[in-house]
Amino acid sequence: MAAKTKSNATIPGYAQVRQHVYSLIASRPEDKSKPLTTEKELCELFGMARGTIRRALSSLEEEGMLIRRQHYGTFVNPSFAAAMMQQLPHVGIVIGNGNYAFFDNYEVSMLRGALGAMLGANSYTHVLQFNDDPEKALKLFKMSGGCGLLWLGSDFGCERDLEFLKTLKMPVVMALPACSDDAFDSIEIDYCDYGYRACKALFKKGFKRILFLDNNSKPKVDEKRRGCQEAFKEAELPWDESLWVPASISDTRARVEELLSLPEPPQAIQGPSPFARIVSELLVKHPEIHSFLSGTSLCQSDEVSIAAPTESCGEAGMRMLLDRISGKTDGPPVKIKVKMDIQLKPEERQ
Repeated sequence: MAAKTKSNATIPGYAQVRQHVYSLIASRPEDKSKPLTTEKELCELFGMARGTIRRALSSLEEEGMLIRRQHYGTFVNPSFAAAMMQQLPHVGIVIGNGNYAFFDNYEVSMLRGALGAMLGANSYTHVLQFNDDPEKALKLFKMSGGCGLLWLGSDFGCERDLEFLKTLKMPVVMALPACSDDAFDSIEIDYCDYGYRACKALFKKGFKRILFLDNNSKPKVDEKRRGCQEAFKEAELPWDESLWVPASISDTRARVEELLSLPEPPQAIQGPSPFARIVSELLVKHPEIHSFLSGTSLCQSDEVSIAAPTESCGEAGMRMLLDRISGKTDGPPVKIKVKMDIQLKPEERQ
């Protein structure tokens, strides 16, 4: 029987078990035929309750490191063992706020692009789940040999979380982040170009008075507004600031209803797809007004298509991260801006 391990009160019990099991994997990853350990052995070694031991083993199994077989014990996952033997990078992916129950279409699209970039790459990856405790989950990822993090559609919005992410001291790439921080590599939408080209497309359809909705962060709102203003100036059209509505979804309905009741209402509404339901309900009474939302075409037609290149963003983010890990890319953080896909009907494109 192994000597009982002295518990470290500063580290949660299940985290100590994770560290121990990971050290076992690292010491003999090639020995896949024999059990790595058992719940009973770990209970005796750490003097901890079986529930704590199971929690640690379950988390490692969910992350693809272990395979647990009832009555036989806990084994190293052959795929993970092969990755360790080849010293492949262990890459983590976080989706949204890390507490996923389901993914939005754009998140699935980004994940598809990220995983596509992994094909043929010498690396190992899994999706992290925070369970409402991002710091603990990220610490465990780091302790388990994590060497890089790809954040898809980041919901890190407060200074404390961003500062903690920096303490990990590993490459981090954010694809379409909800926040902006110069400490990280990022793949972002070129919002100035988005506003400019969306306006130009709507001008071609004959719309001169356009209501703009926006629920992005202030820097992105300002960039999009700048692009719209450039397009209006170039077309020698008056810019009406009252038709610019940077609002949350909850307080948009009343403001849009007010603008639609003006003697000279807008001819078209442009904005991101989260406003789709509100806009479609309001325009039932205003069939003469067209709506063109990002990734969505409502009401009468599909005359203008606006879509974010989410899959290519996920792919570019993963490639950037792998380059950082391998040392191919060095130097300060890089921000790559990508353009929205804005098109007219095929026969009307120039």
